[in-house]
Amino acid sequence: MGISQTEGQICLKQLKRIASSYPLKSLVILNKITYFLHG
Repeated sequence: MGISQTEGQICLKQLKRIASSYPLKSLVILNKITYFLHG
């Protein structure tokens, strides 16, 4: 695995913080991350 569990948790917290400021942009980033993790 590339990232550890804790790194993923921190990443999610930062994403949620970004999501409140840039809802549309974070959605695109989230899609890319999900695609990257499952691809």
